[in-house]
Amino acid sequence: MEILTEVQVWAMGGVLVFNLLDILSGLAGAVAQKCVKSTAIREGILHKASVWLVIAAVFALELLAQHVAGLSIEGLGTVPVCVIVIMMELVSVWENVCKANPALKDSPLGRLLEDKTGAGNGD
Repeated sequence: MEILTEVQVWAMGGVLVFNLLDILSGLAGAVAQKCVKSTAIREGILHKASVWLVIAAVFALELLAQHVAGLSIEGLGTVPVCVIVIMMELVSVWENVCKANPALKDSPLGRLLEDKTGAGNGD
């Protein structure tokens, strides 16, 4: 019996890659603004860990639902949750990169990303 499907592995791997990109872009933005703080780094890592706890809980529920009759989790699964997290991380990477290079925000790329992701709508 296979515990993780190939799609789940790719989805979780995608989350991990985007977690790392977010951490690196956040560090770059903090360095550019001369405000690197260990508390902000620690909080960011704790936020990432909490998201991974949610992914683990959804995965456990998904695995359990395969073996428990009547436990339906229609629409809630590891892959959709990972896709949402990847999109959240993409927006965060974009916001961090714009802190390091503010000119990007008004560039054609910036207008495209802000239109497609909704990034910056709360600014």
